[in-house]
Amino acid sequence: WDAASSRLLASINGEEHPVMGRGVELVRSDQPLRDLKILVADNQVLEPPVQASRLRAYHLCRNLAKCSSVTYVGAYDWPGPQYREQKLAPNFTEIIIPLTQVHFGLNSVFERLAGKKAIIDVTMPLLLKYTPRFREAVNCHGKDAGIVIMSRPWVYPSVNKQKDQLLIYDAHNCEYLAKKELLGKSLVARFLLRVVKKIEGKLCHASNL
Repeated sequence: WDAASSRLLASINGEEHPVMGRGVELVRSDQPLRDLKILVADNQVLEPPVQASRLRAYHLCRNLAKCSSVTYVGAYDWPGPQYREQKLAPNFTEIIIPLTQVHFGLNSVFERLAGKKAIIDVTMPLLLKYTPRFREAVNCHGKDAGIVIMSRPWVYPSVNKQKDQLLIYDAHNCEYLAKKELLGKSLVARFLLRVVKKIEGKLCHASNL
């Protein structure tokens, strides 16, 4: 932990190190931080903040909102709820999009073929186009953002990054290895793993941090 914390603190202080470089210089701009807009995108809800990944994203957004305007766009990964937009803190807005029946129907086909495993996150890169409202919302709220944070890689194909935006990948796992252990070796599992590897790789290469 001493080694990890010293490397992270070095980026905050503007010092250079082999992995992160001069991270602080990447987010400097002429505008004050309080005027900076940040978009955070994923396929889950934040409120209530339960489970590890939701807690991580919730507290990240809540603390970033102390100095900037943060909008989180996510999705309900279960059928039933309606569109939700709410303030979770000053300068911190959560927007949650319901997935369509077509989306859930196609996902259920993949789940049956994969041995009834819960894979709605893994199929997001393939099926989110059937919930067009998500793309509309994430890009409407992201067009004026100075920073775009992808919390996990699943909705990355639906986000249109502008040339002058800083793209940050908040990686919770090495998703390819995690899903490889979960999915097994069936034909559909191998197909989905190729999708995971492709999306995760593209996001890693495209990200500034």
